[in-house]
Amino acid sequence: MLHLIPFTKNHYQTLINWIIDEEILLKFAGIGFQYPLTQEQLDQYIAKYPDRKLYLALDDQENPVGYGEIIPQEENSARLGHLIIGKSQNRGLGLGQKLIQALNNESKSHLQIKNMDLFVLDGNTPAINCYLKSGFNFIPNNFSISYKDKTYQILKMTIVL
Repeated sequence: MLHLIPFTKNHYQTLINWIIDEEILLKFAGIGFQYPLTQEQLDQYIAKYPDRKLYLALDDQENPVGYGEIIPQEENSARLGHLIIGKSQNRGLGLGQKLIQALNNESKSHLQIKNMDLFVLDGNTPAINCYLKSGFNFIPNNFSISYKDKTYQILKMTIVL
């Protein structure tokens, strides 16, 4: 089982170590950060978005395995953002679903969130499959981003908690 703790400056290097290339950064954060991820970028991000709830997910042995954010929206809704299972050897083991479940439970119990959304890069099949298994469904509200002369479709998914 995973449990969440607030993400602090003490955890920056863990997250930075997980972002090993530009592709992972793009899947993790879209165009919100520049590669390589730095402590300064994280400081600026946290200062710019103080209402966002940032969490580190720990396994039963208290090892960091994932990261995710709850981004408050309007009318008892929120969005999950910047989801990652850190080390590649931990991916594909169901930890993503456990991370989402922990974030959704946190949202319901402490923030009274009733609807949760998320955005995902089209073609990020492992993430999409994880979100579908977690109960999210696609909704029509897609857009695109451009990065290094390439356009990426962003898909929106939602779930009622």
